[in-house]
Amino acid sequence: NLSPRTNLLRKTLKFMEEIMTVASKGHNKNSSKTPNKEKLKKQEIIKSLIKSMPEEMKMKFWIKTLLSSQSTFPEIIKTLDRIIELQATSLSFASNIYNLENPTLNQIEKVIDLSERKTHLLNIFVMTKELTKGLSDLDTDFLEKKYVYNTSVECLAKEFEISPRTVYRRLDRLIDGIYEKLKKKNWSLLFLESQIKNESWLKARFISQVSDYI
Repeated sequence: NLSPRTNLLRKTLKFMEEIMTVASKGHNKNSSKTPNKEKLKKQEIIKSLIKSMPEEMKMKFWIKTLLSSQSTFPEIIKTLDRIIELQATSLSFASNIYNLENPTLNQIEKVIDLSERKTHLLNIFVMTKELTKGLSDLDTDFLEKKYVYNTSVECLAKEFEISPRTVYRRLDRLIDGIYEKLKKKNWSLLFLESQIKNESWLKARFISQVSDYI
């Protein structure tokens, strides 16, 4: 029997072969199409490849996606707070001005939906912060510079006085470590995707991570 690592390597190589094959066919077949159609075609190819991606690889892309979204969560949550406050103030104002004993059901549902989304995003944010828990300050800083601030490999190599190859190796090691930690916590791909559902901006970032890798 092959070891789990060997099986994963085989699946990864097969996946990369599919990428090269599909991308090559797509390029040859659609070289005369407009840029917009090319972009749409690429998106379709990426979505198709994601479906055939090994679970471990998909998990690691989600880890990178969540790390890159750390600074976005507080901004969205703060915006939701403002909207909820405005909606609640509007309800109170309408009740006082028009002597309404009860605001409309639709208005109340909007406030409830926004509050629930805020709670859901807070949960994902806490989960995201959990990813780097236990790492050294140096490793956490390294990951933040790469995924939060989108620092290039060349700049990371210069700042940390290491080679670009070592940057890639270090990133791989850290992502592998986070993945292993999630496995021990029983955070499966199904669990992660269930937490992220309905947040289309996160799904778009996930696709972007895969696209950059290709």
